[in-house]
Amino acid sequence: MKTDANKITSLLFGIQWDLTCKFIDTKAGSAITKADCKEWGNYYDSTLILNRGKYNIINPETWKLSNKWTIFSEDIENYVSSGQTSSNNALLLITGASEQTNKMNIYDFAGNECELTLEQYIPHNYVSNVVRGGYCIYLGSRLTASSRAICGITDITDYIGLRATLY
Repeated sequence: MKTDANKITSLLFGIQWDLTCKFIDTKAGSAITKADCKEWGNYYDSTLILNRGKYNIINPETWKLSNKWTIFSEDIENYVSSGQTSSNNALLLITGASEQTNKMNIYDFAGNECELTLEQYIPHNYVSNVVRGGYCIYLGSRLTASSRAICGITDITDYIGLRATLY
C-alpha cells in the first residue's frame, strides 16, 4: 500500500489477528470468533443478504473462480435469489457485500477468503505461511474466524486474500 512518509503498512502478524479476535469476542460478549461462524461469515453453509457489490461462483469440481463477477442484485438459480445467497454453495463476495459479515465495523473477518499473515509455521525445517480465518468453501464450524491453517507460497489460490495494517 502506498502511504506518506510517516506511515508503515504490512500484512497482519498472527498476534494482531489474535488481538482482533479478542476485541470482537469481548465487545460481542461471547467467544463468537471460536464458535460456528456461519451466521456472520461467508461460508459454504451460510445464507446472507447481499446489499451491494458483486459475487463470483466457485466451481465445486475445480475450486476455481468463474470468469464472471455478478452484481449483487442479479439472481443466478441455485446460488442467489432476491439478493439472498443459498447455503451449500461457494460464493466469493466483494468486501462489505453483506452487513451480516460486519462485526465491530470489521468486514469479512470470518469466512469469504482466508487471509495470509506474517505468521510462520516451521515444522522440520520447512517454512510455511499461516493463513487465518475461514474460506467460503468450508463450513462455518470447520474454519472459524480464529482458525489457523498452513499455506505454502505456491499454494496461493483465488480465495486467499490479505488484510493490511496501517500504523
